[in-house]
Amino acid sequence: MAGGINEKVASEAMSLEPSQILEFYLIYYAWPGDTSSVLALCPTTAGMQRGTLTADRIVWQSQEYISYPMEVSGFEVKGDNSLPRPRIKVSNINFAISKYLKVHNNLIGCKVIRKRTFARFLDDLNFPGGKNPYFDVTTQNSEASATSYLPDQTYYINRRIAETKDIVELELSTVFELDNTYLPNRNVYAKYCTWIYRGCGCLYAGAPLKSANDSDFKDSSDATVPVGAFKGKWSNLTTYSKGQWVYIETAGHDISDDDSESSVNGASIRPLRTMYVLVDSSANGNEDFPPISKKWQKDECSKKISACKLRFGKTGLRFGGFPGTHAYQPKNR
Repeated sequence: MAGGINEKVASEAMSLEPSQILEFYLIYYAWPGDTSSVLALCPTTAGMQRGTLTADRIVWQSQEYISYPMEVSGFEVKGDNSLPRPRIKVSNINFAISKYLKVHNNLIGCKVIRKRTFARFLDDLNFPGGKNPYFDVTTQNSEASATSYLPDQTYYINRRIAETKDIVELELSTVFELDNTYLPNRNVYAKYCTWIYRGCGCLYAGAPLKSANDSDFKDSSDATVPVGAFKGKWSNLTTYSKGQWVYIETAGHDISDDDSESSVNGASIRPLRTMYVLVDSSANGNEDFPPISKKWQKDECSKKISACKLRFGKTGLRFGGFPGTHAYQPKNR
């Protein structure tokens, strides 16, 4: 069995009638300055009918992907030891992709993660009735599994090949082909934190404080919603009330309580958690899954020093920027 592939995936791959392989692409369009802004796309798949999967969007590993017209090629591994140069061709309807190219230097150097899994392991909420139609014939249980997938592949955008009003085509390269790359590769920013919020380096574990852009949590009438009781990990079987907050775990992104990425020091390892606050009167079931429901608002950090002080106080800040590198005007003496 290949490293990184669990028994379920290996069994499905060798099955006489395997379910369809689905591909997902995470494009970190502001990389490396912003490691959280991501464009999540999955190719519109002809074989999966709208009556089988929910149209337009697919949720995988707690990440919502937009079903988008796109073609990919060149991911195959050759026997001549040459490195692959995959290409991604995406629709540019209403210049949707051109907007990213204009703002982010044609996306050159941006990180792209290719994820793959079988339809059998997709989250239940992607299907009518909130249940994956593939099930274990022995136990009669759904086989939805966020940990069953083919190994992720990481690439970087090497160049823009074409850009028209209809399509944008990009060429990818592996990490071994990056030019002008220096180690260590941590960028120095004076005003902004580079840590992933609640991840390694940050490790904030308190209650949610603000939504996007340091805004308060607000309901549809624009009234501020006080943060209430913590209800643990989100469950589609639980009915939640306004102000209560839950978390969703990100599979494949583990953090530890001692800032390391392993348990060599006996640290507790767990998946990264994203918090959500309910701003509606109530929520229940898969249709109110926090990442895709407007009833919930995500707990976010603006990555500024002021946001760090709000969470940690004025001492013991875990700010991931470098304030001392800011250009200050000298004072007259």
